[in-house]
Amino acid sequence: MSSLSGNSQGVPENSQEPGPHQQNVEGVPAARSPLLNFDEARLVQHYHAGEYTQMSAQFLAVLTHFRDVTYYHLEDESQAAINRFVKQFLYYMT
Repeated sequence: MSSLSGNSQGVPENSQEPGPHQQNVEGVPAARSPLLNFDEARLVQHYHAGEYTQMSAQFLAVLTHFRDVTYYHLEDESQAAINRFVKQFLYYMT
């Protein structure tokens, strides 16, 4: 069988070319990144107030960001933001 799976453009399915939903995040302003705008203090405030819908919205914004953006390179700021998000997400989900 051929490594091409019926697409008319001759690009293998396992090609490393990014799809239309993937983008390199270099040059994306921090104001547009829910990951960099993730606020742990606000999350704790929502938790203590019993505002679980707002907590969920904050988590979903970052998870949607991860769905829509492919990181080809992580800068220290982004890596730290991911670490903070994962720590909070796992804490509140358990």
